[in-house]
Amino acid sequence: MNIGLVISGGVAKGSYQVGFLKALNEEIKHTSIKVSAVSCSSIGIFSGYAYAADKMDALSDIWNRVHFDSTVDLLYDVWFKHFLKDAIHELVKENDSLKIPMYTPICYLPFVHMDYFRLYGDFYKKWPRFMLGAASYPFLSGGIHWFKGQMSFDGGAMDNIPIMPLLFDGSPELILVLHFEAGFKPRKKYLDYGIPIIDFDISIDSVLRKHSFDFHHDTNIRRMEDGYIYGKKICSVLFDRGNNGLNEILNAAKEQKDKEFTKRLSSVTFETWVQRLNEIFYPFISRTNIKINNLSGRKKEEKVCYSEEKTLVDDKM
Repeated sequence: MNIGLVISGGVAKGSYQVGFLKALNEEIKHTSIKVSAVSCSSIGIFSGYAYAADKMDALSDIWNRVHFDSTVDLLYDVWFKHFLKDAIHELVKENDSLKIPMYTPICYLPFVHMDYFRLYGDFYKKWPRFMLGAASYPFLSGGIHWFKGQMSFDGGAMDNIPIMPLLFDGSPELILVLHFEAGFKPRKKYLDYGIPIIDFDISIDSVLRKHSFDFHHDTNIRRMEDGYIYGKKICSVLFDRGNNGLNEILNAAKEQKDKEFTKRLSSVTFETWVQRLNEIFYPFISRTNIKINNLSGRKKEEKVCYSEEKTLVDDKM
């Protein structure tokens, strides 16, 4: 079974993703279940890249070293010590190869619009600059970043839970969405594509889930541990070491979400407001051609190979 993996933004909560993905790997290893594509935004770009490049240990090491006593300290390091840029260059190396396709949205100013890009195969020199633009906010992330001649910023502002590219990818039989917005529900239009979508707030069992800007070292470690514990619980129920078929996985996901129903109703976090911002922009996205651009060192591929356009119409949740 091929599954598509969606990894949302969440600022400091990206450390939860490290633990969950480790648990996911342990559960599906030596089974017929494979992750065939990853779609990610904002801080989730780090997790998506590390997963696609088989570099989760390197990402874990980065999170182990991150420490800021306050948001002011964080902004100082981002602005004056190039923290975000250095973290990307520490993770992304010239000998890297993405084993599975990675899709990421990026936004542009001054005319606010968005593109999706596909990264796959051997390292390409534009990847670090693209990732910096796709995970940055102007004036909050160390200055203004440019990509393809346009002022770029965090794609999560318009699509923080980027399911859309995997609907066009064509290969997943199931899409697993990892996010931090307990009230999130996939759009009906997405479900109409016929690919089952299951989603989980991977921070929902943690006491630290509401602190989106807490990069304290102890918090990072605890979140990775909590993400791993929750990941073991969820993945063992869903996949059962590869013994569960698609219908069994869907039933197990529904049962787990029913157990979390009360927590989901009572939970409002920073990511809730990001999702509401996405709702404002969604009509502009859904009424335009969605173009997924291939970001590769081979110019022929960049122009032709994966330049697929689709049109979505607006819908209601």
